[in-house]
Amino acid sequence: MHSVQLYRVIQQSVTRRRKHGAAIRAQTPFVGRADEMRLLLNRWEQACEGRGQLVLVVGEPGIGKSRVVKEFRGRIRDNPHLWVEGAGDQFFQSTPFHAVTQILDEGLGWHGDESPKERVTQLERGLELAQMKLSEAVPLIAELLNLPIPAKYPLLTFTPDQQRKRLLANLTAWLLSAARVQPVVMAMEDLHWVDPSTLELTQTLG
Repeated sequence: MHSVQLYRVIQQSVTRRRKHGAAIRAQTPFVGRADEMRLLLNRWEQACEGRGQLVLVVGEPGIGKSRVVKEFRGRIRDNPHLWVEGAGDQFFQSTPFHAVTQILDEGLGWHGDESPKERVTQLERGLELAQMKLSEAVPLIAELLNLPIPAKYPLLTFTPDQQRKRLLANLTAWLLSAARVQPVVMAMEDLHWVDPSTLELTQTLG
């Protein structure tokens, strides 16, 4: 008989598998795409001046969309900014704010080895720095991230629709607050698979 090694799933990784593929593709020389890069850098300059920008990169699969975005990121790496990214997923199209949770993971600097208590503390610190109303923002966003809600916060009495709207408002306010400190780039891949709630947030920001 041969021994079989078993593994138990603990949690979803905060690092998306597509990043590895993008890193491999990034090793090839970047040629062409001068017009696209010029457009992205122009929009970046406008964003740095306080004028928010929305850029949609479209093309057939394998044409190099991720490569263009990665090259753009490299071009601005020496400029102070916050870069967060997420992606739509065919299997999570019906999961509200699925891609947003990826963005929050990156924005909060989580590596996947923090305890739930540590994550709540970091969440509170981030929201406090953004001058958010913790009594509302912490319970709403902690629930979104499947974190325990500290007992010191009152129970929210919103209806499901009210809670969704308040969550959208708090997420928008948090991202806009971060953008007042330094430029923020929110990169979203596979937009055709993004869940409706995440799409609504991106439209609100745009």
